[in-house]
Amino acid sequence: EKTTSQPWFEGDLNIMRQQDAYVNSLVGETGKDWTHYHKNEVSLDVAVLRDVSGSTESFKQEYAESAVVMLAALDGLKGVQTSLVDFGNYYTVKKCFGETLKQSEITPFAGGGTSIWSALRAVRDMKWIASKKLLVIITDGGIYDIQLAKSELATMKLRGIKSIFANIGGQANGMEGL
Repeated sequence: EKTTSQPWFEGDLNIMRQQDAYVNSLVGETGKDWTHYHKNEVSLDVAVLRDVSGSTESFKQEYAESAVVMLAALDGLKGVQTSLVDFGNYYTVKKCFGETLKQSEITPFAGGGTSIWSALRAVRDMKWIASKKLLVIITDGGIYDIQLAKSELATMKLRGIKSIFANIGGQANGMEGL
């Protein structure tokens, strides 16, 4: 939860507006001299797609650890739910929305090719409930089915799911404009 303040006609007298309130009282004007505090509820779904193809073999341990750290940081926030899907030749859902990190099984793994389309479809069909939706795709590039992925990402964008990419290697071929 985040607390924000805004000018208001009643509430707490903001020390920064005290002089304005005094002047307004002398001239008989009313202004937004008071501060009203209200809580903003965080509503965020974050799905992480993690490339576990064979090209990630040399850093698979650190890669799995960093995924756990990122999810742990987000899972501790009220109003935020996370999911994790690994992809290579096939996809594996490691953590679903609504599950705690302790319920998931995130292990070091690397092998196979880099096919993302079926993983994107699985993520698209998850139960997204928050007002803000974010898809984080972590890959070293070389995605086989990039054209299908672009089409799926366009569909997800229409559903209000914003996508960002984190490139963990030197190959970003075919990912331009995603």
